Amino acid sequence: MISRIGLFKEFKEGKIFPVYLLLGEDKGAKDEFIQLLKKKVFKTEDSRNVNVSFFYGDKALTEDIIENLATFSFFSDDKLIVVRDFDRLKNVKPILNYTEAPNRQSILVLISDKKSMAKSTMSSIEKTGRVCVFWPMFHNESEQWITGKLKKLGIQAERDAVKYIIALSGTSTNELNNQIECIANYLDRGEDLTIEKAKNIVARLYSFTVFDLCNALFIKKSRDILEIFRYLVNNGEDLVKILYFCGREVQKLLRAFALSESGYDYARISRALDFRKKETERIKAILKKISINNLCTLYSRIAALDLTIKTSPKEISTVSFERFLIGLGQ
Repeated sequence: MISRIGLFKEFKEGKIFPVYLLLGEDKGAKDEFIQLLKKKVFKTEDSRNVNVSFFYGDKALTEDIIENLATFSFFSDDKLIVVRDFDRLKNVKPILNYTEAPNRQSILVLISDKKSMAKSTMSSIEKTGRVCVFWPMFHNESEQWITGKLKKLGIQAERDAVKYIIALSGTSTNELNNQIECIANYLDRGEDLTIEKAKNIVARLYSFTVFDLCNALFIKKSRDILEIFRYLVNNGEDLVKILYFCGREVQKLLRAFALSESGYDYARISRALDFRKKETERIKAILKKISINNLCTLYSRIAALDLTIKTSPKEISTVSFERFLIGLGQ
């Protein structure tokens, strides 16, 4: 097993392995490593969009992952395949067999929030790749990390200012990166970050999840829905994953609508679909606003958006997604 420092050091030296297993709670640091891989392997944004594939362990089929790994790309010499929630993949044996003799034109990154996995799994991956646990940073590590990041931006930070940022945001690299980006937008290169400036600039960022987005559909105003969506995208959430959960929400509405048309009252619908009380009230409010034609149209638009996401650059896909969401606001 290699340390986080060792992993990034190897990467800077140009050592890239065909398989990585990234474990641990620090999602931001793992995402940062993936972004660095993408930029290192693929020189243009278009090639990154075409040659990077994401799978999710709770719903991906192992054979689809293996097929993707074994298939050569027509657009680049290399491919990057990322499997999130790897620990939730039902059949990992074919993956482990693959890691013993991986396709050298494919880079496989397996991600889990667990701190450890079966010794046999890690040993198998280490034969041709790297296993790294991304532990949350200690406070002193965070201080050095923030200071270094700001220094690269030409900003000298007082220690009290750095401590204030950590006290406000914790040691998650995702949250700290957001705060650093916020600081960089306010300060010019060559300026100092004092504790007074930090207090004026740095705000605790509210974290949204994809479930917040789903709960906002048809209930909140379009601008509020777009705010949540943009937060998710800016923090690295995958468009395919967001669309999957939006589609699941529409499917839930369709099932509830069908039961309602069959004569079920909302209490029976709640029991049949295992809704919580708060969720039942939300579904009830939505069904009063929409028709079966609305739901069918939504399904068609989701299918079209899915195709756009899988075949178009991220910028185009994001704009198309926003247009889709605008129609789902109050």
